[in-house]
Parts: sequence; C-alpha cells; structure tokens
Amino acid sequence: MSAVTKPVRLAYRDEKGRLRMNEEAASILLLVKGPIGVVSVCGPAQLGKSYISNQLMGRTSGFEVGRRPYNPDHCTEGLWMWFSPSTKTADDGTNYNILVIDTEGSDSPYGEKCLYLAVVLSSMLIYNQMGDIDGTSFHYVSVVTKMVNTMAGDITASEFKQFFPMFFVWLLRDFTLCLGEMTPCEYMDDFALKPLDVCECPEDVKYVNELNKVKTSIKDLFVGRHCFIFHRPSLEEKKLLILDKVPVRCLRKEFREGVKELRSLIFEKTKPKKIGATVVTGPIFVQITRYVIDALNNGKRPTIACILEHVEKTKRPKALKSATIATVFDDPPAANTRQRKRMLS
Repeated sequence: MSAVTKPVRLAYRDEKGRLRMNEEAASILLLVKGPIGVVSVCGPAQLGKSYISNQLMGRTSGFEVGRRPYNPDHCTEGLWMWFSPSTKTADDGTNYNILVIDTEGSDSPYGEKCLYLAVVLSSMLIYNQMGDIDGTSFHYVSVVTKMVNTMAGDITASEFKQFFPMFFVWLLRDFTLCLGEMTPCEYMDDFALKPLDVCECPEDVKYVNELNKVKTSIKDLFVGRHCFIFHRPSLEEKKLLILDKVPVRCLRKEFREGVKELRSLIFEKTKPKKIGATVVTGPIFVQITRYVIDALNNGKRPTIACILEHVEKTKRPKALKSATIATVFDDPPAANTRQRKRMLS
C-alpha cells in the first residue's frame, strides 16, 4: 500500500444528501487481499481530528486540515482514508495493513451517518475532544455509545466484545488540569467514568441515570480503552492557526512526545478487523461499506448480526450462519443456544 501517497475519499454525500462510496477508494481496497486493521478518528467538528490523523501517519499534512475561525466549508466532509506505508504482523504470523480514517464532525448535519459507518468499520476508535472530561464531553460521546449499543442489538456487552472487538481511545487535546501522581488512564477510569450517586443530584435523577449509562457503555462495550492527554502543540497563536504548515520539530516537546506515544499505542493495539469469525480483508471491507451506506440511506442502522449475515451470504450463499457464530464462542453448543438465537434473529 505504499503506492497510496495521499488520502482518498472513502464516502461522500451526493447532491441529494445521500451517502455514496467513492469508487476510487473501492478500487484500492479491492486490491488488498489480506486483513486490515482500521483506526478511525472521530469527534465534534473543527477540533483537530484531521491534524491528529496526519500525525498518526507521521505527517503534518495530507488529510485536509480546517482553519479557524470556524468555517463549515473548511471541515472534513464524509470519510477519508489513508493506508499506513508499513505493515504489521498478527499473532498468527499474518501480515496486515493499517488503515486510518478521518471522519466528518459528529455534530455536523450528516455527521451521525458518517460516524455510524466509521464505528462499524473500526478496529480502534479514537474520540478526539478539547479539554478535560465533563458533562459536555459525555453529551457528545453519548452519540458514540448509543451507536455501539444499536450495533450490538439484543446481545449482551460481553458477547458483543467477543463478536465485535473494538478498542477505544479518549484523546484529550489542550489539556490543562494538573493530575499530580494520577495517570491519564486513572483520570479516565477512577474519576471521569466513576458512576454518579443519584443522591448527589436528587433533583435530576434522569440526567444521572443517562450519564451513568454512557459511562457503563464505555467500560463494558470495548475490549480495551486508553486515555491520552495532549498539551497545546505551541504557545504561539500564529502557529496554532497553521499547524499543518509548522514542522514537527518546531512544536512543543511535550506535544511531540505525546504524538510518539499515541502512534506507538495505536500500532500496538490495532488488530485486524474482525466481525465474528470473519477477518475483514479489502474486498469484505468494500462489501460492508456498501451495505451499511445503503442501509443508512434507507433510514436504518444495521446491527452487527445483520452485517455478518450479509457478508456470509456474499461469501457463501448457502453457508450456515449458525456455524459462523459458533466459532465465536468456546462453550459447548448446548450452552450457546441463546447466543445463537440472538445473533440469528
């Protein structure tokens, strides 16, 4: 994939507002016969997702970076993809490619459709935001957790993680709080994700319950999670306005070290994309993308079971879906009747 020297649009909106897959992206993906690990960077618009996506590629430019003050014409539209030039080796010795996806802002008019597609396609989801984790943060990240719950359908959280393993990274930009001896992950797990007691906010029980539901989803629905804190890349306002033009060596040491650590984590934790026992290759990635886009355009949000059913029908029209589901669970068949029925419903 080293021949792909720049980002390629993966999905876009046509003149009627419907999502479409870019055929150039499809033609590139169809050539990738091996497994793919997918890293998607998501979050609200105009907060530096594209810049971080470039940093993951070891670049300062590539994915188009928006400008401040806010201008919707300068924001990412749809989904854009870029293959890492290097490959990784899976535990079984298989080589696989890493695909980075830059997404449209989740708070844009069409952002939720783009986000749903990105979540379905991802092995790792990086949620990008500014500042510390507060009530507003949970308001925005709840869009992600609601989508993951929709994808899970009626299966349990533990079953979902087996069936659809996805790693979650909460990236906090321009972070200013002093954590002392606390690590970023401890800040996330022991402070931000700690459930609220209804007694602490008796006047708004509904809010507390909804907030706790989001926190529980983050802890239960992902195979792993990590929190990263980035300090401002520069103390000079002029540089912040043109970050994609500023050489990395001219940025703050703390920021450069943070980017290095993030890249290391991303390429360590991103595994080949799997749905059940199906390892996602380039052609399967294209099938899934087209299927999900078609469903979204028709007002539907397909569950993982539906997506796998579509993939299996395409691969083997007469294949038994139950056989595929059974490979996900190690328990005896009799003990898994309930899981199979749920997956196949």
